[in-house]
Amino acid sequence: MGYIDGLKFVAKHWYHYFQMLPKRNKKKILDFKNRHAGQKIFCLGAGPSLKKENLSLLNNQVVIFTNSSYKLLNTVSPKTSYWLVQDTHRVKEFSDVDTSQFSATFKSFHTLNYLHPNLYESCIVLWPEIILKQRKFIPYPEVVCNRLSFSENLDTTIDLTGSSVIFSAIQLAYYLGSDKIALLGVDMYHSSDLKSAYFDYSPNRIYSEPATQEEYVSKRKPYFKFYRDFLSTKGINLYNCTCETREDELDKLSLESFVKL
Repeated sequence: MGYIDGLKFVAKHWYHYFQMLPKRNKKKILDFKNRHAGQKIFCLGAGPSLKKENLSLLNNQVVIFTNSSYKLLNTVSPKTSYWLVQDTHRVKEFSDVDTSQFSATFKSFHTLNYLHPNLYESCIVLWPEIILKQRKFIPYPEVVCNRLSFSENLDTTIDLTGSSVIFSAIQLAYYLGSDKIALLGVDMYHSSDLKSAYFDYSPNRIYSEPATQEEYVSKRKPYFKFYRDFLSTKGINLYNCTCETREDELDKLSLESFVKL
């Protein structure tokens, strides 16, 4: 990147940073703190294992839908539904979704380089931690990602960890006051070059190994362990109820068993 391109890069980051500052809505987020204290909450991924689950058990439950899993609202009727959209390109992809079907919509972003602030209207922005980085002696704001951390106060910041929106959903469930959190549709077999999701499912496609074991071990496994250990110190149970998953750190329960807790 040349000097001029570098200046443009830095300028874009600062421009989007100041554009997004008015979107910080701490008071709105505080309204949700402990709203579901002592209740079970489901954090829903979009893995193809959902095809094998009895999804009617999500009826009358509290559910956090992540990214494209919101499409399940066509088939289930939660008591309370939240939608968490993370990653700037995902926010843009789902910009036309009717958010009135959710009790609340939360959105966050991984980068300040391609932000479109108007896409964050009619939702609550979860603000990631920002640091100042140095480029050619000129500082610019950058989003902090992928470190072993857990935000207890989403009204201040959300920690973008583990290369998956599901970790942000767990933080949201904690903030909402849940003491029993279940993951569903969190197969951990996905990769960036294959749409390995429930909504792209075909019985003739192979989903067993689209992402390598090494990728899971290096990018996600440490975070599952960290989240499990952190929540256990708070007296909170975190289960993976996904019927087919690569994840191997969390306690396992079937969907049926978790609902009966």
